[in-house]
This record gives sequence, C-alpha cells and structure tokens, in this order.
Amino acid sequence: MANAPRYRHFKDQQTVLMLIAEIKQRYAFGYTALTNKVIAQIKHYFQAQFPDADPTSGHSRFDNKEDSYLIRPKLMLGLSGGIDSTVATYLAVRAVGKANVLAVSMPARPDDFQSLAHAKLVRQALELPTNNEQVPTIVDISPIVQAHREVMNQTHLAELGLNAGHLAQNTEQRFRSGNFGSRIRIAILYDFKRAIRGRVLGTGNKTELCQGYGTKYGTPLSYDFGLFNQLYKIDIYEMAKVLEVPQVIIDTPPTTGYFEGQTHEGELGASIEEQDIFTYLLFEKNLTPTQIQAKYGASLDFALLMQNRYKVSAHKRVLNEGQQCIMIT
Repeated sequence: MANAPRYRHFKDQQTVLMLIAEIKQRYAFGYTALTNKVIAQIKHYFQAQFPDADPTSGHSRFDNKEDSYLIRPKLMLGLSGGIDSTVATYLAVRAVGKANVLAVSMPARPDDFQSLAHAKLVRQALELPTNNEQVPTIVDISPIVQAHREVMNQTHLAELGLNAGHLAQNTEQRFRSGNFGSRIRIAILYDFKRAIRGRVLGTGNKTELCQGYGTKYGTPLSYDFGLFNQLYKIDIYEMAKVLEVPQVIIDTPPTTGYFEGQTHEGELGASIEEQDIFTYLLFEKNLTPTQIQAKYGASLDFALLMQNRYKVSAHKRVLNEGQQCIMIT
C-alpha cells in the first residue's frame, strides 16, 4: 500500500510548497539576518536584566541583607534535545556566552534515552557543562511523575486515578500525567531561578501558542522572555541550519517525551508545515476558513479545527500578555 501523503489537508501538494516559500520569504532579510536579530535581542535582554554581569565569566555580585555571593549562570531553559530547545540553547550561548546559560534536561520517563542523547550532543557542540556536582544539568522528574500517579490512585474517586505500575494509562490519563510533568519542569526551572537569580527563556513558537499547544502554568507557556512567539516552526528549522545544529536533531520528529511514541504531528493531526500554514493564513493573513478552502484547496474541517483551538485556548495566552518576548521587525 502506498504511503499516505505528508500534506493531507491540501488537495495539491504544490500549494503547500508555495505557501511554505511564502512564509519563509515574509522577512526580506533572510534567515542568517533573522538569526542575528534574535541573538542581538537576547543579548540586549541579558544586559538589561544583569547590567553588572561579566559576559566572559558569567559571574556577578548579588547582595542581599544576609549574604554576598557569586551567582551564575543567568539565562535558563529546559533542554529536551528537541528542535525548539536546541535552537534556543544555541541562540542563548551565541548571545551571552556559555558561562551565562544553564540548560537543564528533565526527562519524564526513565527510558527516554533519545532525549538525553540529543541533549548531550548539544552540550558537547556548545561546550556546555555536563551533569556534575557543581552544575546540575539533568534533573530526572520521572520519580515525581510516577509518585503523582500513585498518589492520585489512592483517592476515593476512580475518575481521578492515573494508573501506575503495570496498568496502562488511557489517553486522558496520559495527557494528565503529561501536563503534570510539564508543570514540574517549570517548577524546577523557577526553583533554580530563585537560587541563582536567573531568567527563564520561553521556547514556544507562534503555531503552538495559537493552538494552545502547551500546559497552563507549564511548558512552553511559562517563561520570563519568549524567543519564538513571532516565529513559526518552519523558521526555527531554518535557523537550525544557520546555527549548524546536529542533523539528527533536525531530522527527529518533535515530541513532548511524556509517553513513548508521542509526536506533535500525530497528536495535532497534521504535519508541522500544515500547522504553520493554517496558523499563517488564519492569524497573520486573517483569512476565514472558507476563504482558505476556496483559494488554496485546503480542508475546511481542519481550518475550522485550528480556528476553534485558538478560541478555546485564549485563557492560556492571557498568561503571556505581560511577559517580554522577541519582536521581529
């Protein structure tokens, strides 16, 4: 049996390629210049937040009533080894130097070896510290996620159970466990932030934000400074090429890592490119679903689904209204 087409929400595959090119060309200055603009804004943010920081050593003096001590680094993010967090880590290091960046891997499953392997590739390429007594770059949250399941299973209401041990989780239970793991990751980053007086970088992109594809009070919606709020996944892949990100990371399908086999494309029902295109047409070009169907031979049902996702996730985007993010002009 022939493989299903990658772009199944458009009648003509060439239309998809045309729209991908249109998205890529909306910034006339190209992706090398875009990458440099993002790096410059990260650097500006860092300097504004930490005017006394030493950009070469990452040290700065922090004084309070009880103590004076050296703190480092300043910019923090979760490093899953996926394309978004990898590109964000590369950008941060290029902007402020490796001594000023703490990239923390927080596997939610004890068997999530691919995520850790890819994160290790990033650390090696950027010469970032590996996990040791001085620099905690890996925090295994899988025991916390498992403990949460066990606690919920002890409640008197069966509907609140999450299954644990040998019992398989259903889809709803998987999503609940995933949301909990997402919030734990943010809790850990902000705990580190308190300890080192750092700032948390956001790695959610425009397509994710418009679909509400993230956990309220979790990743990737909770941050101090958003890097990709105006950018599509297509843009992030292009910047990855400019930054010379390891090809294996570029080629790996995006996943949350909360349960085995999960992918963004599988969960959201469309290729990354199609999600970007519908987001672009609906929320940047401001076309209606019927206009998109008529002009581009696109699926009306999926356009309506994307529109509805935007509507029902408005409460999540409210959280970001007061947060700083990179603005591309």
